[in-house]
Amino acid sequence: MADPRTTDKTICGGSNVDISQIRSQFPYLDRCVFLNHAGVSPLPSSVADAMRSYLDDIELHATAYEKQWWKREDDLRDYLAKLLNCDRSEIAITKNTSEGISFIANGIAWKPQDNVIISNVEFPANVYPWLALERKGVEIRFAREREDGRITLEDVAALADAGTRVIALSLVEYASGFRIPAEEIGEFCRSRGILFVLDVFQAAGALDVDVKDLRADAVACAFHKWLMGPEGIGFLYIRKDVMASIDVLEWGWKSVTVPYTSFDYKLEPKPDASRYECGTLNTCGIYGAAAALELCLQASIDNVESRIIELTDWLCNELSKRGCKVFSPRASGEKSGIVSFVHPSKPACQIVRELAERNVIAVERAGRVRVAPHYYNTYEDLVQLLDCVSS
Repeated sequence: MADPRTTDKTICGGSNVDISQIRSQFPYLDRCVFLNHAGVSPLPSSVADAMRSYLDDIELHATAYEKQWWKREDDLRDYLAKLLNCDRSEIAITKNTSEGISFIANGIAWKPQDNVIISNVEFPANVYPWLALERKGVEIRFAREREDGRITLEDVAALADAGTRVIALSLVEYASGFRIPAEEIGEFCRSRGILFVLDVFQAAGALDVDVKDLRADAVACAFHKWLMGPEGIGFLYIRKDVMASIDVLEWGWKSVTVPYTSFDYKLEPKPDASRYECGTLNTCGIYGAAAALELCLQASIDNVESRIIELTDWLCNELSKRGCKVFSPRASGEKSGIVSFVHPSKPACQIVRELAERNVIAVERAGRVRVAPHYYNTYEDLVQLLDCVSS
């Protein structure tokens, strides 16, 4: 594969977004190479500035401009609808991925001997909300990751039966970087009346997440990974056709059709997904999340994905040349922004430590080095990692 560093100027796909312009939003790049966007991403300056603008507003003007706060909330819902290819009425704003999944898990009317299928390599956010249902007599079944890092439709389907109510998986597995065959699994679920729930935290902001194409009934996510937004804010998508089957878990004044009353209380849930928002939202987080989505949508998610896949393809090829074993499945449709690899002689923790000594940030997961470059990373960034691996 030819070394493309000489053309490392713009996002792939014909975008006119300049990588150097995007990189200028990250002051820390003067000090290190950050390759852990599958963890907690640094905030772009535009996101931090947006959050500061809200804090300055409420400090200096109290609630004089609160209508602008409501507008930013509307903007966020519109941006999320565009990102996911859904209607804004299907979006609820949450605190994090765990809360969104919990709303689904606890909102279903379970019966004894019902079962849920998850994988044995899920991030805990997509495990514990389901395991807690065992107290209600719900069986949790684990589809096991294969030795090559894949989870197939066949693996999942073999566990399903008449009692299967939910299949809940990550679109991209956090340790391996494997992108599951979500479209196939979603179609399998839809044809059998099984609810298909996706944790898209390792995909949104890096890959195209079209809930219609994925055949997803519910999608949960937060902002502080690939979307490069603040912590403490997330979102939940629930398909209109299944919303009535997911009861409201937390009731509050924002859950109902008439939030302001003259003491004439009526427990009537809103007709859309905002029924799952029980009270005042994280306005500062909304400002940051909206700014993060503006940055993402301006670049175009198709271009972002193309850039990330090109970077990681090149990296996988170069790692293999150096004798490293790339664990992440890299066939068409399986790729993500995560590259998981094993060094031929050094343990992952040592590689990560040596990288940190050179101000290159990566992590160890499942005994492997996990690298997660974003679209603003450059080939020169990856060369610094490769130099350490080769030393």
